[in-house]
Amino acid sequence: MEKFREGKSGITLVALVVTIIVLMTLASVSIGAVFSEKGIIQQAKDSKKQHEDAVKKEEENLNELLGEYKNSMSGTTPTPVPTPAPTSTPIPTPTPTTPAGTEVKKPSTWTSEKVSAIADGAGGIVPLPDGYYYVGGDIDTGLVISDKAGDTMNASGTSMRKPICVDTSTR
Repeated sequence: MEKFREGKSGITLVALVVTIIVLMTLASVSIGAVFSEKGIIQQAKDSKKQHEDAVKKEEENLNELLGEYKNSMSGTTPTPVPTPAPTSTPIPTPTPTTPAGTEVKKPSTWTSEKVSAIADGAGGIVPLPDGYYYVGGDIDTGLVISDKAGDTMNASGTSMRKPICVDTSTR
């Protein structure tokens, strides 16, 4: 029987113990890298929380901007803004005969400093954002504004005298 065992090759007990120790060391390092306080799982949780916070903040900012836009379009605002000092030349209040595009007195409900008021040609008032200029038209044909001073009603090569109107009553 001794001869039979001599020809066999196998793993020694020392080699087996060394292998187990190496595997245990690798396992402890891996487990620490995954589950420790600064491990991969914790980093993933932190990243998820940061992303959720950023999304929430972006939604709040967008909702705030939307509220400001709606307030500017409706002429209301949640907080009063001081009225500017009167100018030396009084700005007229619009009447039905005030030509469209004439600068008129801004309503007291308009608190934005970034718009001025112009007549719509029918006795009403429309906001004109700073940096834009009245080009032509009235409330019936559509007011045309431009960000370039000196533009005309046919600046695009198309006459604006007969605007295109779409009848939506049949839809």
